Amino acid sequence: MISPRRWTRALLIAEFSEAGYDAVGASRVLTALRYSADDPERGPIRAILLEDHALDPEGRALLGELYGKHPAALKIVVTGAVATPPGGPWDEIIRRPVSIGEIVTRVGALLRR
Repeated sequence: MISPRRWTRALLIAEFSEAGYDAVGASRVLTALRYSADDPERGPIRAILLEDHALDPEGRALLGELYGKHPAALKIVVTGAVATPPGGPWDEIIRRPVSIGEIVTRVGALLRR
């Protein structure tokens, strides 16, 4: 989960944990790049959930590097109801307003495909 909003990250990580997923959070794309592509204790990162507010100019420039580090991960963006999603090879676009629970349900459904 990449979001500059600490409480959004914390709530999503808690909800993913309740649903049986191991989730990590980062405030920026640069920070997300520090996570191992395949941690021996956690396994590979299977999904990248990105809030569009995390995409400052630096984040946009580093997005390709993040995708390259995790090529098999699903790429999911949360964006505004009428906003144009940031460019990317998105597997899913989730539009606000949306609840934390709905985000977890939708990501979980994608991971079970």
